[in-house]
Amino acid sequence: MSTLQLEAAPAQTFVPLEVVMRLCRGLQEAGVEYCHWKSNEHLRPAALGETDLDLLVDRAAAVQVAQVLSDAGYKQMTAVSARAYVGIEDYLGFDRSTGKLVHLHLHHRLVLGEKFLKGYRLPWEARLLAGRQLDNDTGIYVSAPEMELMILLMRAALKLRRREKLGLGRSGSIDADFIREFRWLADRVDSAVFQARATELLGPPAASVLGAIVAGGPDRTSLRQLRQAIRGSTEAWRTYPVIEATRRRWLREWNARSARLWSRLTGRRRVSRFQNPRGGVIIAFLGADGSGKSTVTQAITSWLSWRIEVVPLYLGFGDGPISVARKPLQALKSIYARRRGSPNLPASAEASPREARTPSVRDVPKAVWRILWSWSVVREKRARIRQAQRGRNLGLTVICDRYPQAQIMALGDGPLLSHWEGHPWGWLRAAARWELEAYRRLETVAPDLVIKLHVTPEVSARRKRDVSLDSLARRVEVVRQVQFGQDTRVAQVDATQSLEQVLLDTKRIVWEAL
Repeated sequence: MSTLQLEAAPAQTFVPLEVVMRLCRGLQEAGVEYCHWKSNEHLRPAALGETDLDLLVDRAAAVQVAQVLSDAGYKQMTAVSARAYVGIEDYLGFDRSTGKLVHLHLHHRLVLGEKFLKGYRLPWEARLLAGRQLDNDTGIYVSAPEMELMILLMRAALKLRRREKLGLGRSGSIDADFIREFRWLADRVDSAVFQARATELLGPPAASVLGAIVAGGPDRTSLRQLRQAIRGSTEAWRTYPVIEATRRRWLREWNARSARLWSRLTGRRRVSRFQNPRGGVIIAFLGADGSGKSTVTQAITSWLSWRIEVVPLYLGFGDGPISVARKPLQALKSIYARRRGSPNLPASAEASPREARTPSVRDVPKAVWRILWSWSVVREKRARIRQAQRGRNLGLTVICDRYPQAQIMALGDGPLLSHWEGHPWGWLRAAARWELEAYRRLETVAPDLVIKLHVTPEVSARRKRDVSLDSLARRVEVVRQVQFGQDTRVAQVDATQSLEQVLLDTKRIVWEAL
């Protein structure tokens, strides 16, 4: 009887992101000692940009480290005060082949402790670097498991809140991620080496408690015992006196919680992610119907928001979010359209055949409505342009879906009342002049980067079937014709490509602007 033999599929080779390996190779070639010093249990996800990369470097090699980071394409970011700690810097890297961002925590000091404070500095940097080991899977140097496990348990003990130290918390409740990391490290440590290191660095009493935790597993009771056993050492490593530490931690925690409450109540977020120390940028996306402008804008906003503080703004007057001032006008337009069977209260500046004749008193209501609509649009755009300017000044990244311009009338987010410039009625000519001047003032706040998503009229028609080909052709041409000043970089993207390729091209352009 024959047996079917199945050949085992070859194991897939793990390949870290090139931007990560370029950094590690650069540090090694520059003679800089480094290691990934914590959470090595999920080093692979970190090497793929899926979680933070925590590298400890030799503080004496700061100049060489800065040069390696620059050569590898990393850009420094500024954390908000509630998340900023002395001895830790934040960088972002960009992998050009995949479009992934990498968040690098660059540690010059071992700073740890309670959430929102990190009030202790362990003077063990040289020991960690001296005992580092090369991880064969990733090619990245990592801390020795004995040192990493000891620091993991100390981190957990130092994070205990006062109510937990007093036994008022849920003594049996331990974070599942912590337990998984503990077990992963416990399987890799040499018990004799671990005990020797703990005795040397923390003394016999603390080493005894640590040995018991490794043997029996951690819980809140054992972590409280460890906290007590290392108290003599940690007092010397404390950054703030007890009262000052409590005040700072409570203040930071209050700011974080109040920011979340503010967001839920108002729908507006406070800055909580990274700011750009080189100054913020305003990035505008332009594209005709069917170019995927809204899809790309949303995707780029989501991509950056992983770590960067992003201000998304809609600067059109179509299907996007509208201001309070325009909501009643929008409702009136919808009601009128339903009654008439078509939107006979147009926002477009294109004159209807009825308006082409000699104007009469019957044209006044529609003219008034158009002025009110234009006023609401201008007011809305002005407020959002001010928001964009403020965000840029604060180091934020502002992503604009569309951008106002005063070059092409009635299309491409330009003025709506330009067809009244030669109207027999002076008050309508005055309205047209007022609107044009308002758009010209809006243009004075120039974006730093404009990304034009180009499609052909035929592609646009396939993706947008409810608009005539002639109209789509005009809109495609408008995107090409709109010009910006010398302070604005204009990038062209072929939006007839696959969405995946369009996003990758766009990410490369946006990264250069940050």
